Amino acid sequence: MAKLRNQVFGEISGALGDIVFRDYKGTNIASMRPRNVNISNSASALIRRARFSMAAKLSKAVRGSRDVAISWVQKTPSNLTTHSYMVQVNYPFVSDVSVSDMFRITPERNFIVSLSAFDLREKEINVRINGLTDSSGIDTSVEKNIKLFTIFFLTSPINPELAPYSFISLESGVKTLNLNEELNFVLPLSDVDKMLLISEYQLRKSYSIAITLSETGIPVNYSDKIIYTL
Repeated sequence: MAKLRNQVFGEISGALGDIVFRDYKGTNIASMRPRNVNISNSASALIRRARFSMAAKLSKAVRGSRDVAISWVQKTPSNLTTHSYMVQVNYPFVSDVSVSDMFRITPERNFIVSLSAFDLREKEINVRINGLTDSSGIDTSVEKNIKLFTIFFLTSPINPELAPYSFISLESGVKTLNLNEELNFVLPLSDVDKMLLISEYQLRKSYSIAITLSETGIPVNYSDKIIYTL
């Protein structure tokens, strides 16, 4: 891009060959005409674009929890947006049609949880995890509360006109943290969520993490994933 300081020809606009002229706040600016880009429609290019789309949609599902999104914001390099960083991290764990169990809901995982029960009901999902115990390393003087965040990956639509896959993000309310008891979380279902889970897709896989919170609601630690197939 260049600025014309001595405007011999007055104000110029339009194109001359490969050079485009425009006026910006009283100054003529010259720039090169953008070259036409040929977009490949080869099989490999289509798969790459579909894979990127999968990673982007997964990123959106992960950001369904504000408390999870915070963990990514804190780790994002200064030269990237948070969304770009999330796509970059999880791109190796997706294909054009599927998601690997290795994908990350958060950049770091600090404790392990184990599933006791997973129950899909008419208006909600009940998830129960075993007591975390002192061996979890959780500091109850700081980590006072806990909640659950779940992502569903749905595939094999019953109606072939539906999208080949879909994501659902669900979050429980906050519970008081007790390391020595089972913890039961309720994930409310909207009518749309219920329709997707029950009526529209045949394969339904869930990925859940527990999030510990300070007394003021600030996220402190994140668990590894619980994986469950309905």
